[in-house]
Amino acid sequence: MKFSENNGDLSSLSSCGSSERGSLSLDYGDGTQDMFSDAAKYSYTALCSLSLRDLYIEDPPHHPFSTNVIHHIRLHLGLPNNSDEVMLALFHGEGVQCAQVYVDLVKQEGHAFAFFIVKDLIYHAVRSGRD
Repeated sequence: MKFSENNGDLSSLSSCGSSERGSLSLDYGDGTQDMFSDAAKYSYTALCSLSLRDLYIEDPPHHPFSTNVIHHIRLHLGLPNNSDEVMLALFHGEGVQCAQVYVDLVKQEGHAFAFFIVKDLIYHAVRSGRD
């Protein structure tokens, strides 16, 4: 799957792999996880953690969902295992809570990464409805 900042072609959305049981898969099979910097991937995951915090911190029944989303995004992006602890700390209100720091890092990665984030978040929304 190739990303281009200018072509606007969304046909690549259908290139996501699937497992034998027919469930959706995050393995794009094209090295997508390696296309972007670690700082951008970390920032993407941090923004998800902060967003989930804003939505669900006062709603404990949604905490397992939030933890699951954070974990799956970390796995998909190939971040180290200890990133889960850091992202869950953000979810619980510890660490740098200013999203702008992470937004600035994501912006530096360019439009291709922004498109990747939107596509990934749509995937997670669909996947969570199937689980």
